[in-house]
Amino acid sequence: MKHYLLGKKRLNRLVPVAAVMALSAGGPAQVHAASCNALLQSHINWLETTPSGYSRDLGLVMVSNEAGVFNLTKFPQATYLAASLGVSSYLGVLTGKGNALFNDRRWGPDPDCGPARDLCLKQDIYPFDPEQGEKWTVMLNHGNSMMILTRGGKTYQVPIDCDGNLMVGTYTTYGQYGSYKFPFKTTKYVLSLYRNEVALPK
Repeated sequence: MKHYLLGKKRLNRLVPVAAVMALSAGGPAQVHAASCNALLQSHINWLETTPSGYSRDLGLVMVSNEAGVFNLTKFPQATYLAASLGVSSYLGVLTGKGNALFNDRRWGPDPDCGPARDLCLKQDIYPFDPEQGEKWTVMLNHGNSMMILTRGGKTYQVPIDCDGNLMVGTYTTYGQYGSYKFPFKTTKYVLSLYRNEVALPK
């Protein structure tokens, strides 16, 4: 969706830090389970009633944290995604793409490390490497409160719950040993949406 840098204003913006705080505070345990139908439908209605002379889109900020049984020797993988969503003319749901950044794909090396440059990373200063991002596709289905997330060449269906304007989803991957099925890793997603309205040039 094309935007113009004229008369830009943001409505009901949710600060990304709030999503990060909710994630670190415990995610779904802090959210009252409720359907996201009303929230997502209100955003769809807002996009579909764009007044003449304006352009609208929906901004998405999503953070995630992954915990698994085999990553005890390293920090859990965390991601940050910013995307722009619109309404799919075919499916009638919110959808869009963005670039995901990873805490285990970090910026470096530090030029002050001398001969050991390749072993010395500025991890504390640059937690994400923008050149090692990954394109993700997000679809938010208001009908069944489901996020369809395509990342790393795979597609996941993640149920989401809402508490006000905050959305939280949890996806668990299972492994199997013989007839025993066990949780392999769990990824928790926290999402916030904000509205963008741009005045078109006259």
